[in-house]
Formats: sequence, structure tokens, C-alpha cells
Amino acid sequence: MGFGFGTKMNQYSIKPKNLPKDGLKDRVSFFRDEEKQLLLDCYARIAERTNGMVDRSEAELNNTLIVPQNKIAVYKRDGKVEGYAVFMFKKASQDNAMKNDIIVKEFLYENTEALRAILTFFSTQEDQINSIVFNTLDEDFHHMLVDPRNGTDNILTSVYHESNLQGVGVMYRVTDPRLAFEALKEHNFNGQSCRLKLHINDTLIKENNGSIIVHFRGGKAELTDVDEFEAEIYLDIADFSSLLVGAVSLKSLIKYGIARISDNKYTEVADNIFRMPEKPICLALF
Repeated sequence: MGFGFGTKMNQYSIKPKNLPKDGLKDRVSFFRDEEKQLLLDCYARIAERTNGMVDRSEAELNNTLIVPQNKIAVYKRDGKVEGYAVFMFKKASQDNAMKNDIIVKEFLYENTEALRAILTFFSTQEDQINSIVFNTLDEDFHHMLVDPRNGTDNILTSVYHESNLQGVGVMYRVTDPRLAFEALKEHNFNGQSCRLKLHINDTLIKENNGSIIVHFRGGKAELTDVDEFEAEIYLDIADFSSLLVGAVSLKSLIKYGIARISDNKYTEVADNIFRMPEKPICLALF
């Protein structure tokens, strides 16, 4: 139906001892009701500068707060929440009531200090917790861990140790390519200049099924009806949707044969036009 894949969710099951221990744990405390606005403000600041995140209302936060199993650890500095983690405890064994895991449901931070302080807080649970399960869209998360293995001892081809599970969930759909570029007229497409004709295949919304010409000048996109272009790109609306939100690169789509470009000498500049510094991060529940 024209929906393209988004960023993969990564689930890590980590022994507390393998987390960083150098953070300022004394700045981490459990959430108090009077900190609700501070928590919303923290989320809003992060969402403002994060590709893919959407605004969150107080009602949505309340849905998290009313779940009795949910705990929230917050990192505060100078009276401001700069990071937090929503987590819960879960039995890790039906036979051993003392064996529990921590499930981290949401983990956001504005800076390295908040990140490492909260991870240090989790690392100190080593005497009581079997494993800490992180669900994260961060593809580089394993670089912070002393040992990234997830305890299954599974070995992939050669000697690659299983570190995490991955899943595909959130998908994206551009319902009107012309309107999308009009909405992005102030966006800087990485300072690139190139005239492209995009042939978009959409079997569900017939108005989208066709071509549009976009002139990129110094990173600014302008739709035109003038049939002048330097390269043509052919792709499906689903892949165009993933490309536009930054979930996949144009080079990858071309390499896989999912997209096609009329002149390979324009591949580099076209790829740079759509390239995003980070893949979309979406924490909204649908």
C-alpha cells in the first residue's frame, strides 16, 4: 500500500556489569509528580532536534504515569531534567522469585552526561537484577558496552556473537510528493544543486503515479513544470517515502536495484540531496 520501512528497533539484553560506571549517579533520582512539566520540556527539546520524533501531549505522558509498574529515573542538572528512562521490573524465572530483569521502555537524553549517569544508575543494580533489556533505535548502542553479547551464546557465521534482536515496525507513507516538497521548501537538502526528474510509481493513489521535476539550488527544492533536468530517478512510492525521511540512502536503493538513475555520474549528488545525519526516531505508539 505504499508504506516504506523505517528504522529498525534493536533489543539488547545486557548484564548490568557491562554498562558504563563513570556517570554522575548522584544526579539521578526517581520521578516526582511536580516534575511532570520538566519531563515534558525535556522531551520537547529532544524532539525539536531529532528526525522523526513527534510532539507529545500531557495526556500521553499521563498514560505512562498511570501504569503502576512503570518507574522513571530522571537526570537533573540546575533544576532541569536533561534525560530520563522509563522502565519496569519483570520476572526472569518462574522458579526463582529473586531473579528479575529490568525492561527499559523509553530512554531519552540531551547530552552525554545524562546518558552515562542513567546507565551508571542501571549498572549499580547488578546485585539484584539479572539483565537489563533496552529497546532502542540507536544502531551504535553496542559500542558503549563492555560486552555486547546478549547471553544466548549464539554464534553467527564464522565467529560473530549474537548481540541483539532486531525488528521492523514503524513505516512511512508520503501521500502527496508535490505537497511534501512544498512543505520542505525551507529545508536545506545538504547544500546540493541538481535538477532531478522523479518517476514515482504509486498503484494505490493514482494522483501520485507519475513524475515530478524538482530543481535543487544550494540545497533548496523548487518544483517546476519546465521539462529540464540532469538525471531521472525511478522508484516506488514506498521506497521514496523511506528515502525522504532518511531511513535509507539512495545509493542503497540503487545498489539493490530498487531504484534506478538515468545517469550514474549524478548518483553522488542525488544521494547527498536526500541523505540525513540520522535515521528517523519515532517513539509514538500507534
